[in-house]
Amino acid sequence: DALNLQRLFIEKKRDLTHNESVQNLVCELLICLFIQTFNYEDQDGQYISDSFSELPEQAENEPFDIVYTFDMIRQNLDQRRYRRLDAFQTDLFKVFERARKLTLPHSKVYQDSIKLEKIYLRLRDEICQHGSLLRSPALLFNEDRLQHELVRERTEKDSMANTNNQNSISPTKSSDSDENKVSVS
Repeated sequence: DALNLQRLFIEKKRDLTHNESVQNLVCELLICLFIQTFNYEDQDGQYISDSFSELPEQAENEPFDIVYTFDMIRQNLDQRRYRRLDAFQTDLFKVFERARKLTLPHSKVYQDSIKLEKIYLRLRDEICQHGSLLRSPALLFNEDRLQHELVRERTEKDSMANTNNQNSISPTKSSDSDENKVSVS
């Protein structure tokens, strides 16, 4: 797999060079975090991230101005555009949020976005050693905050669905229709 080869290459390169800057170490940490998250397998040996391929490249109701995808994040990592964990995490969370906004709560993609975000949080905390290796405002976002965000998103979806349902209700009262009139003999 190309991502694993890239990770091995970076590790080998780090072993061969002794004068590393903090910025290079942060970039390597972000790449490692992305690879481990993206390549995470469920109990059946399937990559959880595979379900994201069901999402359209561009949707009519796109939630963001930029279409956030795993490919975009990988390209940004390859070009070393991320210099901070919180910037990387913001973009990654937008991939997960986009998946949830474009799908229904019972869909596989929706559920996988939640699973993968929780996996990312766990991996991030392990790799950053809960803030002792790398301190970042990104570490303030935890599973409790994720649950709060999910409740907010579901509330928004429910209110949008209710608004759409009310707009589709006929303005004619059911008591006025001919079907409900009873003839008296």
